[in-house]
Amino acid sequence: MNNENIFEPVEESCVKEYELVHFASMLEEDPSIFDDWMNSLHQEALIFDERRDEILERILTEDQDEQDVSWQEQEEIRRYLGIEPFGYFINEKEAELILKRFPGFLPNLSEKFLGNKEFMIERVKENGMDLEYASKELQDDREVVMQAVRQDGWALKYASNELQGDRQVVMQAVEQNGGALQYASEELRSDSEVVMQAVKQNGLALEYASEELQGDRQVVMQAVEQNGWALGYASEELRSDSEVVMQAVKQNGLALEYASEELQGDRQVVMQAVEQNGWALGYASEELQCDKVVVIQAVKQDGWTLEYASTELRGDREVVIQAVEQNGLALGVVSKELRGDRQVVIPAVRQDGCALEYASKELQGDRQVVMQAIEQSGLALGFVSKELRGDRQVVIPAVKQDARALEYASKELQEDFGFLSDILELNPTLRKYRKFLPEHISKKVEEIVNQIKK
Repeated sequence: MNNENIFEPVEESCVKEYELVHFASMLEEDPSIFDDWMNSLHQEALIFDERRDEILERILTEDQDEQDVSWQEQEEIRRYLGIEPFGYFINEKEAELILKRFPGFLPNLSEKFLGNKEFMIERVKENGMDLEYASKELQDDREVVMQAVRQDGWALKYASNELQGDRQVVMQAVEQNGGALQYASEELRSDSEVVMQAVKQNGLALEYASEELQGDRQVVMQAVEQNGWALGYASEELRSDSEVVMQAVKQNGLALEYASEELQGDRQVVMQAVEQNGWALGYASEELQCDKVVVIQAVKQDGWTLEYASTELRGDREVVIQAVEQNGLALGVVSKELRGDRQVVIPAVRQDGCALEYASKELQGDRQVVMQAIEQSGLALGFVSKELRGDRQVVIPAVKQDARALEYASKELQEDFGFLSDILELNPTLRKYRKFLPEHISKKVEEIVNQIKK
């Protein structure tokens, strides 16, 4: 029987259990296969032994880091670290040094390391989530797991079922990261002291508390005080509790989304919410979206929230001016009439020149309005009238403010050699941006740049 090619690489033929049956049947036919296999294994070991010093020297020197080692060499290291018996050629000190350079190599280590308590304790002290790669026995070891969750509460995910039900372990985990509550046993998610500790660290951990504790006023108050969004996990009854909701929107105005319909129409609650975050106006009752005082409070915080105001208030000059002064682009949601109002459009383009996009056609051709816009942003030239795009007195300051504005100048100016020369003197960055301009402009600028060089 020809045995020359019956062996796959050792790392593939020796670690796959399903191949053992096939291997055993071949042994019955030809016992000499075992000797051939041992010789093959020995040869692999010799090859690694020859490479070992070279590999270790390459990655363990003080001036080396991950980017200095090629992908192919990293793959070679991973292969030899995890294949028995090659993993045993690395001692603990060398393994520590390797992992210091390449933390991602941990899963490739042999059981010799992943099942070593002292070694893994040192690993989880540095990164609790490395508990994922520890042996099953160590994931059930209280000392190892405590060290892991102390460093990162999320490591509770990889603890054994028994330790996920250990009160002391879970308390340690949620103290470090409240979200770890999701991996605690059902019994501990009903433990008020454990849950209080979790929501104190992360209010959103309320999601994983028992239904009973999601209706516990003291627990929920603690949760929304830490994160207003936690109101979304509170019981329906507590979402109708004005004190709880006020505490939630005070921390995060957007928590108004989870308040009862009644409280979304409560002026005091909504005022508190929009003061913290103007976008909360989107969750206020229709009646309060028509309340001028409430809307002004919201747009002062963020002008764009004007889109949630009633149609009437989007046509109210006082409200609109407050909005565009905070965010010029809010001009995009105001009434058609006010988009043609100079007293509204000028403060809008002063805040953001590109708000000119939403101005009336008449004002896009108004020199005073346009000059205000391009002073703030040269790119506003893209929204001015065709006539003004050919006006040197408009285009020059626009391109001076932002070289990319040249793209919006009239074709006549774009092809005017003298004009482009003047622009290059005013804004040298045009050289840098020429590659982003249309090809015909870029070539013109290139010609001028080359002439300047000569």
